[in-house]
Amino acid sequence: MQHQQDKLARPQNVNSAIEKSYSALSQAMLMRMIDRATAMTGKELTPAESQLWKAQFAKYPPQVIQAAFDAHAMQSEFFPKPKEIADLIAQQAQKDKLDDSAAMMEENRKTRKRLAAEGLPHGPAQFGGLMAKLKEVVKSIPAPELTSKRRSELKEKVAELSKEKVG
Repeated sequence: MQHQQDKLARPQNVNSAIEKSYSALSQAMLMRMIDRATAMTGKELTPAESQLWKAQFAKYPPQVIQAAFDAHAMQSEFFPKPKEIADLIAQQAQKDKLDDSAAMMEENRKTRKRLAAEGLPHGPAQFGGLMAKLKEVVKSIPAPELTSKRRSELKEKVAELSKEKVG
């Protein structure tokens, strides 16, 4: 879920001018959607309510705000509560996460099918082959010579670590 929230939240590591511009776009979209909702329902917002909406939704991209208000307009004839819009945004994030997972699984299926068609190992056979190659590579790395001095250093390190663990 965190991954999806990262996608929906305002981009990080951007300079101040871009961030201000992004926030202004989000607020403009929010106000446009609120104006549309007030026109449809006849409800007028107080300045304090407008500020609450701005504070709550400034972190979301304009297209996410619009999608949530569009979904709400299709479901209700009443003016939305901030929680309803927040819930719709969260539902869309969950749907996007599921869509991403499904797309990744489909890509994995296609890759396995392609590898099988080419007569190449795939799935557990591919993993087993890779692990066997890794084992051979590790075995081919020469071990350092274990001198009596090095053996003594290692024993001291083990004793030191054992004391830290107990203490």
